[in-house]
Amino acid sequence: MPRLARKRINSPHPLLLGVLIILPTQSFAAVNAGVCYQDCAAGYCPYGEVSYTCTCENGHQGPDCSVRRCPIGKAWTFGDANSTDHSAKVECSNMGSCNSTSGLCTCRSGFYGAACQYMDCPNSCSGHGQCMTRQEFEYHNFRGLGTSMTGGTDWVSELSFDYTDWDADMVQACICDAGWEGYDCSTMNLCPKGDDPLTQGQVNEMQILECTCSDGTCDTETFRLGFRRTGIFETVEWTGDISALATASEFEEALVALKSIDGVFLQVGGLAASSVDPICDSSGESTGITFTHTPGNLEPLMAVSTSGSLVLDVLVDGELSTMTGGADQIQSVTGTREYITCSGRGYCVDGEYCSCFDNFASSSGALGDEGGLADCGFFTGTSPTDDDCPQSMDGSVCFGRGTCV
Repeated sequence: MPRLARKRINSPHPLLLGVLIILPTQSFAAVNAGVCYQDCAAGYCPYGEVSYTCTCENGHQGPDCSVRRCPIGKAWTFGDANSTDHSAKVECSNMGSCNSTSGLCTCRSGFYGAACQYMDCPNSCSGHGQCMTRQEFEYHNFRGLGTSMTGGTDWVSELSFDYTDWDADMVQACICDAGWEGYDCSTMNLCPKGDDPLTQGQVNEMQILECTCSDGTCDTETFRLGFRRTGIFETVEWTGDISALATASEFEEALVALKSIDGVFLQVGGLAASSVDPICDSSGESTGITFTHTPGNLEPLMAVSTSGSLVLDVLVDGELSTMTGGADQIQSVTGTREYITCSGRGYCVDGEYCSCFDNFASSSGALGDEGGLADCGFFTGTSPTDDDCPQSMDGSVCFGRGTCV
């Protein structure tokens, strides 16, 4: 039988035993190449540094930079229910989920934006309103509050107000056009509005105009007043130029010429105005304007000097006039009469006209006065009874679901 060949293994030289062999051709960095996880998919591995972790490019994260980062925004909500600090920036503003592959946010219903940072307006306001941020709303609302004015300056500078809370450009809501209402402006309501004639203890709005002539004679100075009833996008009606020498009678005539003002009662210097009392003088005069035919909590009048250097101010909501002293001081009054559809005493039919309950008819807007507003705001009975409570179409009081009080 032939002998099997055996592989000869040479033993190391006895002098090499226990000797460290140094390979001169490879660097330490090269030996350690690849220590960073997957060699950093979207970043770089800083070889030679101690940590050997990836430094990711913008928009990426994770141990190997393979995960896409989603856009960040101010947090809508927090894990801590007691936290109110919205300044922290988080992915998708905590109002959506992040797709780590695409780097895109999937927003919850009612929110949109790259970082889900905006609250959406429902149904795009149904085409009957404007989608407005909180900052825009507060700015336009502020412009309706009126302010002290001197000379021919605009009644409010566009830079005079800036809403800066965390939600200024995030929260949005519908501001409906005239004749439309509802959270999404989808309900047409062109029916007349008025004051419930059976509600007791309510008062008309009274605003105070303060007017001072700077030239001492009031000969050449004029002003205008603007008025809008409620909504911030209602058209402002303006009077023509009113002379600083105008009498109370002329001033009243200018006011009731506006379509939205049907009647006023004037007090000059705290007293019922005579037809010849002046509206302005060199030491300052205050005129109380009670809106007798315009129910509701009204927007302040807007006063603008159009010639000369009149100093004008409009006082509202309980402010006390500074132009008269002693017993003649007058205080503005907030209107508390309702301004509701069909005066709360009829049905709005097809969003266009009122069908009044029995014993209710059209008013003039004034308390207890019949007129042509078709608003169901005039009570035709002699003394209210349970039958005068709102009724359903079948005649059941309070729709059979309430008690007449």
